[in-house]
Amino acid sequence: MSFNLEIAKIELQILEKKLEIINIQEEQENLLENSEYHDNFIYDGEEAVEQILKILKRDKKYYIKPKNHDKWYEIWDKNSKYNLVIENYNEKGRAYHGLITTGYPIKNYSYEANEIISGWDKYGRSHMRKQYDYRGKNIKETLEIIDIILS
Repeated sequence: MSFNLEIAKIELQILEKKLEIINIQEEQENLLENSEYHDNFIYDGEEAVEQILKILKRDKKYYIKPKNHDKWYEIWDKNSKYNLVIENYNEKGRAYHGLITTGYPIKNYSYEANEIISGWDKYGRSHMRKQYDYRGKNIKETLEIIDIILS
């Protein structure tokens, strides 16, 4: 009898996780349907960083980890091993506010993610990392890019 009870507990945990995933997907769809996500990001880099972080923090799917006194933020999908970086500092010839960059070390992203990333510019002096300047870009499209790369 206790074996059947353990199986039932595991099945219940699986169902709870599936429900949690469905709820997260619904929340994300609701966020994207919100009118503010049909606009573009601000062109000012510092404000664009604040804007994207505010949006990503609302979505419970992502984990945001500030690094080096908030000079950059690692963005992780809680259900995957991939990350991206939101750059929040200016360094001539390398970084500036409002960039999304591939993480380090370089991950083996999915085929679909690599198709997107291959169109990005090289990041600074690195020959491996890539950058995407989202300043002034459509919010919904940028969030979809992030979602594809991190899933």
